[in-house]
Amino acid sequence: VCAALFVSGYFAWYCWRLVAESFEYQDMSPGIVPVALWIPQSAMALGLSVLAIAFVDELVGLLRGRRPSYAEAERSEGHGE
Repeated sequence: VCAALFVSGYFAWYCWRLVAESFEYQDMSPGIVPVALWIPQSAMALGLSVLAIAFVDELVGLLRGRRPSYAEAERSEGHGE
C-alpha cells in the first residue's frame, strides 16, 4: 500500500503541475476543435488524487489493525477463509 500511495501521489502531484503549466501558457489541443489542454488534464489529475486518497484511507485502516479491504471483499463473496 505504501508503494502504491507513493506512486499515485507522485503522479497526481506531477499532473497538477502539468495542469497549472498548461493553464499558464494557455496550451490548446491541435485539431479542428481546439480545446484548452488543462481541461482534460485536470480530469486525469483529479482521478489520480482520488486514487491517492483511497490509498491513504487503506493505509490508515491497516495501521489501525483493520483487515485489508480486498480481503473483506473476498470474504463476503465466499472466497478465502
